[in-house]
Amino acid sequence: MTSLIINALNLGNKMSGLGRYTFEMARGLLADPGFPGHVAVNTLGVRHFGMPRDKRLQGYPGFLSPDYGFFAHAARLAVTNVYSWWHPGQWIFNTSQLEGVMGHRRQVLTIHDLIPLLYPREFRFQHFYMKHILPKAARSAARIVTGTEYSKGLIVGAYSVRPEKIAVIPYGISDFFLNQASELRKENYILCVGRFLETKNIGMLLRAFAIFRERRKDVTLRLVGPFAGLEGDGIEVVGHVTDDDLARLYRHALLYVSPSLEEGFGFTPLEAMACGCLVAVSRSSCLPEVCGNAALYFSPHNPEEMASVFERICGDAALRETMAERGRRHAVRFTWGKSTTAHCALLMDCIKESG
Repeated sequence: MTSLIINALNLGNKMSGLGRYTFEMARGLLADPGFPGHVAVNTLGVRHFGMPRDKRLQGYPGFLSPDYGFFAHAARLAVTNVYSWWHPGQWIFNTSQLEGVMGHRRQVLTIHDLIPLLYPREFRFQHFYMKHILPKAARSAARIVTGTEYSKGLIVGAYSVRPEKIAVIPYGISDFFLNQASELRKENYILCVGRFLETKNIGMLLRAFAIFRERRKDVTLRLVGPFAGLEGDGIEVVGHVTDDDLARLYRHALLYVSPSLEEGFGFTPLEAMACGCLVAVSRSSCLPEVCGNAALYFSPHNPEEMASVFERICGDAALRETMAERGRRHAVRFTWGKSTTAHCALLMDCIKESG
């Protein structure tokens, strides 16, 4: 049978959202003794696979790790393309949209989102790549994978690829969050995890919280991530935290809020649901598709509406309990086991069809 390479070069020393997806895909395929191929991983990312090392893990230099920034991005793109051009008969599963191979038919390419294409001011280099290089890779790939119908629609519109070429396979959330026990004792804070980017809409969140704060002085806002300097009246910056600390923050929060303008999937709302936290998200991008009826919604452009949702949730313990239970039932639908199984089936079909 034709062999398959899983391109896991984007897995770095720190586990990002993209890194988590790559790791779970690689780990799931390696769990199958009949998996016909190997995993390409850099020497920093290989540590996530533990010991003893699977012989199908093929090591590449550590400078390809995303820990080394833009240079590493460019190097991974070059290595992936050169390798594929030298091995035209080789199937490759590119788990990152930033490493698409131009002109290589035997390729399954995951495009998580088109955020850099839609927001060029914050992603100048990625915007160039998505505008001039990714379209060629997307059109030549045998199949494209994405996590939501929303993202599929964007890809079809931006790159003029056939809709039937794109497989929508929802991602999963870590079993660590799915196995968290319920916590009835809540603390008076609203939680948000993210970064200070235009797409995350943190400025609008701060405006909404200022309005809400006039009505409820006893509730604070906790920001998890690189938000140094945003501390203020009722605003606490937690910074970066471990998964253990994040789970505790989810469990004890009155609510979790995601005010984003654009998301490719939306892992943190599902993680919060899994931990028994009521979730409020913006009525934007893929969030209604991913969160369904297990979240409350607001316009990302209306701070008054956002503040009203906060007030309603913080003042209604019965609503929090009902929605938290609904959220837990919703979150368990998103497992990496299901996602990996669907990815494996797609990859094996591609190999069989090619002979």
